[in-house]
Amino acid sequence: MPTLEIAHRGREPGTVDAGHSAISLSALIRSALRRHIVIVLALTALGGAIGAAAAALQPVAYTSTASVLIRPAAGNSLSPQTPTGNGTQLTVAMTTEVSLVTTPAVAALASKEYGSTLPGSQERVAATVPPSTQIITVSYTAPTAEKAQRAAEAYATAFLAFRAANARQVTDNQVAALQKQLASATAALKTAALRAATETDPRAYSAQQVQLYAERIAALNNSISTIETTGQDAGSVVRSSGKPSAPNGIDSWMFVAAGLTVGLLLGVAAAVMRRFSDDRIDPKTDTTVAGRPVLAQLPKNARLPLASEELAPPEDEALRQARTALVAMVGQHQAVALSPVATTADSALFGLNLARALSQSGYRVALVDATVVDEPLLSRLSVEPSTDLTSSLGDGPTGGLFDIQSLASAGHVESCSDVDALAGPGFRQAVLALKAQHDYVLVAGSALGTGAGDAAVAAADSTVLLAQAGRTSHDEVASAAVRAERLSSPVVGSILCGRAARGRQTPSARRDGARAEASVLDHASA
Repeated sequence: MPTLEIAHRGREPGTVDAGHSAISLSALIRSALRRHIVIVLALTALGGAIGAAAAALQPVAYTSTASVLIRPAAGNSLSPQTPTGNGTQLTVAMTTEVSLVTTPAVAALASKEYGSTLPGSQERVAATVPPSTQIITVSYTAPTAEKAQRAAEAYATAFLAFRAANARQVTDNQVAALQKQLASATAALKTAALRAATETDPRAYSAQQVQLYAERIAALNNSISTIETTGQDAGSVVRSSGKPSAPNGIDSWMFVAAGLTVGLLLGVAAAVMRRFSDDRIDPKTDTTVAGRPVLAQLPKNARLPLASEELAPPEDEALRQARTALVAMVGQHQAVALSPVATTADSALFGLNLARALSQSGYRVALVDATVVDEPLLSRLSVEPSTDLTSSLGDGPTGGLFDIQSLASAGHVESCSDVDALAGPGFRQAVLALKAQHDYVLVAGSALGTGAGDAAVAAADSTVLLAQAGRTSHDEVASAAVRAERLSSPVVGSILCGRAARGRQTPSARRDGARAEASVLDHASA
């Protein structure tokens, strides 16, 4: 299955390529969730809250339904005269019948049946006809289940009563007309019978009239009887309305679930968008920064000791990686500046531990603390700096450890302020002298962009940047690389540090006061 690759490219200040790293969509999403999980959780919670609010604001309504089977009844659209074999006429008749359910006349009868006015406020009645049937379903929606049930039953009964009333009215009118005709025929029969009594010839006109009126009366009586016995059944309720067990609409939990789902999707989308536009270094995906490789990555909240002691496995492995990369990329008798970029990383402490790692591999290493801070490295170590430029790390307690003042004491740097001394020719001459006596000279400096930091970088042959994962951006590293290039000290790579953490003393330091452990990231808090 192909993997979608997304190029995450930093901006390109100056002339230095900011570099890029291609990451898969899944890696981008994982990185976005890891970095912006708060946004995802906040939007998910907001979506759930909106869903819960929508569920709470949803009007509560219950619907009950009754089914009515209607029969042909005189005076109605579906009457005995409607040809049930003709589909079109039957459909027209049923459509007309169902439209009468919601008329005011039926509503008045339903209100009388129910005992109060129907339909009430925010209530509604509806009627439908299932296909190819003479059944009408009457539905009533009300705020309570009990009212929905009773009102649906009342409407079904009222509709049948309405049809029955129509049938009775038509039947009564027809019977009244026939009764009038019957009375007239009976009177005519009596008159014809009186005339026929005076005649002796049975074939006389009067005798024939008697026979004619008698037949007429018999036919009228038969019609009246037929009308009174047919077309009176308006129909019946074939399914009574039941009490609804649950309100209409979507269940509350579905609102909440939908809100959580939408919130989660929006949160992930927002996190991905922020991550895609985020220029900060991601230790999980970025193997190069500003076009230079990541030489090593210290674990989150890494702590490096001041005293020479066994490191924790993660920190030890990171220093081994940094040592291997430095040896592979920087020739011997070279000075390497360690310069922080947008971080509180303690370059002197890191340089001390890296120098020890190089020394353990047999290299002669010197460390120059060129940081301008209130509490320099050698002060924290409680040792005097070395004035012997030939000494190397491991040659006694102060071997290979130098600062600006010790170089001044050795006569290589003029005694003046630290920043001015770093920028003077004596400091560079001291670094040159150290390079001649050592395989590697590590110059721990302040941040690039400061006078002291630039001077330390300018005195070195190459630079390793100390960047903080999740805080330092690609742009900041690229800008620092441009500045180092202009100071003739090209950047060979970056060391990624974790988040800042306060330093603490190790148990051994608490016993003898000679050793202290400080965070590699927060010199100011050490």
